[in-house]
Amino acid sequence: SESFEMVTVADYSFIVNKTKTVGYRDTGIAEPHGYGNWFFPDNWTASGDETRYYAPLAGTDKFSVQTLEDLPDDDDPSPPSEDDFYTIQGDADGGFSKYYVIYVDGVWQETHARNLSVTLDEETMPHALVRETDGDFHLRHFGWVPRLFGDAMSNKNPSFVGKKIRDVGYYKNRLTFAAGENIIFSGAGDYGNFYRNTVTQLLDSDVVDIAVSSQKVSTINYILPAENGMMFFSDQTQFVLNIDELLTPSTGSIDVATTYEMNPNVKPIAVGADVYYVTETGDFSRVREYGLSIGDEIATDATDITAHVPRYLPKGLRRLAGSSNEDIMLAISSETGFDNRVYVYKFFYANGQKVQSAWSYWKFADDDIILDVSILNNVIYFIIERADGVFLETMNVQSTDFPLALTYDLLLDRRYNFAGGDKSFDSTDTTFTLPYTLTEDEQDDFRLILGDGDTAGRMLDYSNYTWVDSDHVKYVGDFTSVEVFGGLNYVLRYEFSQQFNRRSDGVAITTGRYQLRTFTIVYENMAFFSTEAIPMGTTTRP
Repeated sequence: SESFEMVTVADYSFIVNKTKTVGYRDTGIAEPHGYGNWFFPDNWTASGDETRYYAPLAGTDKFSVQTLEDLPDDDDPSPPSEDDFYTIQGDADGGFSKYYVIYVDGVWQETHARNLSVTLDEETMPHALVRETDGDFHLRHFGWVPRLFGDAMSNKNPSFVGKKIRDVGYYKNRLTFAAGENIIFSGAGDYGNFYRNTVTQLLDSDVVDIAVSSQKVSTINYILPAENGMMFFSDQTQFVLNIDELLTPSTGSIDVATTYEMNPNVKPIAVGADVYYVTETGDFSRVREYGLSIGDEIATDATDITAHVPRYLPKGLRRLAGSSNEDIMLAISSETGFDNRVYVYKFFYANGQKVQSAWSYWKFADDDIILDVSILNNVIYFIIERADGVFLETMNVQSTDFPLALTYDLLLDRRYNFAGGDKSFDSTDTTFTLPYTLTEDEQDDFRLILGDGDTAGRMLDYSNYTWVDSDHVKYVGDFTSVEVFGGLNYVLRYEFSQQFNRRSDGVAITTGRYQLRTFTIVYENMAFFSTEAIPMGTTTRP
């Protein structure tokens, strides 16, 4: 959904509902809603579950003193009592920074001011999707640390309180939120802590809350960890995080990198050392690329990688996905008439130079709507809406991913390997049960292929298929112990780019008269194909 963002850290996925305004609650005597169901990262270093909930301070209010040394001790005529509470006003050496202490078990401990709202509202904060040891997943409240020290001035609420969190990320062992014009990093190694751990000094591990530096109002929509740093995107401005080796409250700034308008409905992605994001121009979309591999600094210019095809990508793009292993980026659109296409950008670098920058598209069935696309470990995952439901389908883009005993790929759409429960024999025919339904036109394109044995790769004669209904087909013979694949036949069309003559230095000659008399196609391992040549100025071949 467009209302949610997520980042995964080890076995924990933090999920943000972008429609929720983050709030906080006055601490009451009763335990918070859901108390006892908190979850923490494996490397949690705080003092345990007790730190997740802090009841109002009990005891007796005492006078304020100037410094810690002015507090009473056990040898005084009036020694302190358990839970005595003092305000330390501070001195000039400490910048008159006020803090609070309470006497517990014979020791003065730092604490927070009385009557202070200290608890973030876990109902409005991001939730954690937790992977349990049995492999199951559960959605839970996370253990957000309350304000344990100081007051509303010395230990302010994180700037996302009262705002909607727009995105979530992870950087240098800190959970990261974008809200308004601020980027908020949790305590180092303490993903649930967005308050200071003491107000007597500023620790390098404390929360980092930085506003972007811009002359425009710049609500941050997206966080993107990149190879050499971190980037942040608003509607009209792109920012970079500038730090030295460590990210601390006293180091780092967020500065303007570029000021290109972008489509706020499409989250930018990083592919290898490059970052891609989408802009719109009228009825068409463009994609810009940051090259981040030059030196140690993030680039301050973004190349338009659709400049050579400015009217190719439709408006309404909603998702980008990419793989550095396969040098590929994908884009899908929500625009009617284009929502059944996946736009493909193939690129290739040689000696540090991009020598290929090619756009094409894969067109699915006319009634298909591609809702989402993602790439993981060379496998493309599609979520596709059809008349009979919503389907998760995959495509392995590695050319050597052959099924079973075959030494070549089976080029079938919606290919399915029929398991034992999907096949039944009634003494004459084997009935195959499909995981989806097919129209009559789609049934004409359906094929059954044997996957193992001496006849592996043989197609069962489709003229002998008997369709029982839209998702059951029969074929004569017993195939219950044989590997069988099913899927839809499809037509592959390829249109060559405009051809240019080239000078001796390889530069294309784009002016003058150019006549192409012969075009040679080199191919191998091909089935039947036909070619069409359409002269310029006509719409059909002669």
